[in-house]
Amino acid sequence: MARLRSRRSQPVEPERLYDEIAPDYAEHVERHAKFNSAIDELIAKDVADGSSVADIGTGTGLRAAQLKRRRPGVRVTGFDISNEMLRRAMPSLDGGIRASLPNLPVRDNSFDHALCLYNTFGYLRTYDARVKALKDMARILKPGGRLYIDVVNRTNMGEQGEYKRGALTRRLLSAIPAYGFSKPGDLKFTMNVKGKQFTGDTHAFTLKELNHLFKKSGLTVVHKQVIGYTSGKPQTDPNRGQFFFVLEKA
Repeated sequence: MARLRSRRSQPVEPERLYDEIAPDYAEHVERHAKFNSAIDELIAKDVADGSSVADIGTGTGLRAAQLKRRRPGVRVTGFDISNEMLRRAMPSLDGGIRASLPNLPVRDNSFDHALCLYNTFGYLRTYDARVKALKDMARILKPGGRLYIDVVNRTNMGEQGEYKRGALTRRLLSAIPAYGFSKPGDLKFTMNVKGKQFTGDTHAFTLKELNHLFKKSGLTVVHKQVIGYTSGKPQTDPNRGQFFFVLEKA
């Protein structure tokens, strides 16, 4: 995930953005290593050896590599819109497919589990695309399969309250679009990599919004957690971190 801002500028298309940052992507992701590691550990504890896993938005395969390190018997197929990301991910994958949500070119009931991490879901720009993406991820899961997903929390105050968002501000963030956008939660992100600055569109979610989307997908929430974006530690206050969910297909 990247630094979020609400002021509008011309965004870079996702494919071009990730092709350009692929050589330095690992360094960018390392900034939130504790957050990512905490989620990777939760997933590894839940996934059985020998499972087939779809890593959707695999990037350079960093999360796939971590899962295979913790669970050497899993088989991971990576999906990404960026050719350059996918090329770099291949050593960590058992297969790679250039594709993006909500159109995954695989058969129904293909995977035991699916990953959609580091706010990949937030890069879908419309409500309809998010519903279709969840349904598509549900489609490729076998019965009983699980989807592991993390997203940006729209009302995250930071673990120490460093974002200084009071109750009124959080209510406004939940209900009112940012400047230059038509829908609440739509934002521009700014990513600084090796002295280069990239911008793009993303979406930050509320719990109410996510629960509504998940119901549309037909998937059932079996676990949810707020995790500190800096420390990687579980948070009891829903406004002190980012959201992580485990969803299951009936």
